[in-house]
Amino acid sequence: MNNTKVSFTPPPDKLPHPADDSGTVLGRRVAVAGADGVGMYGVARVALSRGVSVCGCDRHIGEYARRLRRLGCRITEGETPPLEGCSSVVYTAALAADHPVFAAAARLGLPLFSRAEALAALIAEMHPSVCVAGTHGKSTVTARLGHLFAAAGLDPLTVCGATPAAEGDPFRAGQGSAVLECCEYKRSFLSFHPDVALILNVEHDHTDCYPTLGDVRAAFSAFVCGSRAAVVPAAETWLIRAARANGVPCMTFSMSDPTADVSATDVYSGPDGHGMTVLLRGRPFCRVSLCLPGRCNLSNALAAVSVAITRRIPVSVIVPTLAAERGVRRRMEFRGRWRGAFCYDDYAHHPTEIRASLCAAREMTRGRLFCVFQSHTYTRTAAHLSEIGAALRLADHAYILPIYAARETDTLGMSEGRIAEATGPTAVAVPRMADLPALLAAHLREGDTLVVMGAGDVDRLFSMLL
Repeated sequence: MNNTKVSFTPPPDKLPHPADDSGTVLGRRVAVAGADGVGMYGVARVALSRGVSVCGCDRHIGEYARRLRRLGCRITEGETPPLEGCSSVVYTAALAADHPVFAAAARLGLPLFSRAEALAALIAEMHPSVCVAGTHGKSTVTARLGHLFAAAGLDPLTVCGATPAAEGDPFRAGQGSAVLECCEYKRSFLSFHPDVALILNVEHDHTDCYPTLGDVRAAFSAFVCGSRAAVVPAAETWLIRAARANGVPCMTFSMSDPTADVSATDVYSGPDGHGMTVLLRGRPFCRVSLCLPGRCNLSNALAAVSVAITRRIPVSVIVPTLAAERGVRRRMEFRGRWRGAFCYDDYAHHPTEIRASLCAAREMTRGRLFCVFQSHTYTRTAAHLSEIGAALRLADHAYILPIYAARETDTLGMSEGRIAEATGPTAVAVPRMADLPALLAAHLREGDTLVVMGAGDVDRLFSMLL
């Protein structure tokens, strides 16, 4: 394999960055609403690293809130943070418009910043900046790029939407560059204008704010066109056209298209390992092996290699770093064995993610495949009901829990029973999580695989099993 260097230099300052002085933009004391969420924890840590004082609140004081308390932040339990002496308020996009924090900030005349706006302002002067976007895989790839940049000596500040398995913290302090996970929900990623925008994939999701796939594509096009350069899937030709029409250079990647700038061959994934040969413009570049299962992880690794190439990270760093990568928590995370079955925890909640995770699990198991599934939000369930059912049929047995409502209240007629009906005879609706241990104990046996799946609180089941 060679260590080919590629000319892929973004044009200088195509668009202005957001304001870059945290002292004048956010002020010197920031209140964070929802401090126990992983995203808000990340922005709080960035603010602290920039010398900004942080306080906050959350309805639930969990691990992230406790971590901030240990760093000296005043984090209270409730809907509104302690606003005395604060200069601004940062909120998560998931808050409803009538949330008390907005009225409280208005009474005191405090400026409000969304999480994305605050984070974009805090990292504005950090170069290179890489923003990872896409419907699936953002957390995994952000963590992977953080490891690659660190191994290459780029001293990255990394903000990830899930906890990397190795470090146990979704935030990494750094001064040399920025690697950020950027979500499309409510178009929040449009606050960023990175040096490199990495798009992993584009599908119809977040149906409460994107009625159609065309709406999703318009948002991703705007994000890419506001960046200095982009790394995008070769299959998303509409996105490539939009970027190039706006003078944004693109590098393409693909697991199956040999004409992409970065492609793969000799792909394998099974009980004996996972890997591929990476090609750069049709020529062998490096051989990659992963400890993480599934073709989806190989595709994510290919995307990370593509970004590494744009930053001229050598093969001698890329190959061993990817081989040691353990991923992030709740992404096919092995949790132990119960009654002889191998138990995994997974965040999948979109049909594509469900399918990818169950396919990866199928590759690893020599017994039967069981899935406990908790759907996330009524709108997503209604929009993808038949696809969710089809994906869950990849398991030999599926147990369906009530839908995790998150920010929603309207059921749209959705329920665990409707999902079980869409799945078919292999699925059983289970109205109470407390009933699952007995149901599973009656059927699981030595060598089976159990995947506990969903983006809500379904992982509480492990406290009942292990």
